[in-house]
Amino acid sequence: MVAGLNLLATLASVGFAVFAQHQFGLLPCAWCVVQRMIFLAIGLVSVTQLIRPRPVLVRMVSSITVLLAAAGIYAAIQQHIYATNRFECQFSIAERIIEWSGLNHVLAGIFAPRVSCAESETHLLGLPFEYWSVMLFVWLAAASISLHLKSPWLRPRCRDISN
Repeated sequence: MVAGLNLLATLASVGFAVFAQHQFGLLPCAWCVVQRMIFLAIGLVSVTQLIRPRPVLVRMVSSITVLLAAAGIYAAIQQHIYATNRFECQFSIAERIIEWSGLNHVLAGIFAPRVSCAESETHLLGLPFEYWSVMLFVWLAAASISLHLKSPWLRPRCRDISN
């Protein structure tokens, strides 16, 4: 169930970001695009857990999701730092990640940065987009940690020592 919710949440977040980009002109910066890539990576990892829900795989997927969520939190914080300090985010590590992935050429409508971080400062319900992103990454990590801890493989196996 957690994997399904993770998949739904990640697809909804990227879907909303792409919708806002194309319908409202809220163009993404490099760090925004990196966050989209991380959300989709979490979604892809969640799919593997939905297909083969084995205890070992659940633990691996949960661990990978927590690491990806931490990377997403880092990306959102970097976006906020670049945006609030009016730094240019061109030629940052975000730009290099996007260029390395090649997604900016294959799916430019979704993964090509269109503006600098300072120009992409956007709010939803009074909060910057990157704050919403951090909250979702924290939720994804917390849900994955919870799933990891509930995995039956983690529980010690008790033997009957009375025989």
